[in-house]
Amino acid sequence: MLLSVLGFLVSGIYIRRVSSPNILVLYLNAGVSTGIGFGLMFLPSLDIVEHYFSTQLALALGVASCGSGLGAFCLAPLLSLATESLALHHIFYCLAGLVATIAGFALL
Repeated sequence: MLLSVLGFLVSGIYIRRVSSPNILVLYLNAGVSTGIGFGLMFLPSLDIVEHYFSTQLALALGVASCGSGLGAFCLAPLLSLATESLALHHIFYCLAGLVATIAGFALL
C-alpha cells in the first residue's frame, strides 16, 4: 500500500513542481510503482480469503476477485468527472488518499 501511495504522491508533486513534465517519469511513478504496489496487495488479499473460508472457497475467491473489477468499473467514470473540475496533480493526490484507506482494512 505504501508503494502505491508513494507512487501517486510523487507523481502529483512532480506534475505540480515541473513546468513541462516528462511522460517517462510519470510512467515510472504512476505506472510501475503503483502497479507493483497493487500487485503486492492483491495476492495477500486472496491468501487471507483462503485462510478464513474452507467450505465455500470457490465462491469466496470469486467474490474477492470480482471486487477489483467492480472497483475499476466504478472508478473510471468518477475519474472522468474529476478531470473536468480538478487539475491532474489534485487527482493524483485524491488517488493516493483513496489507496491509503486500504491501511484500515489491512489492520483489521
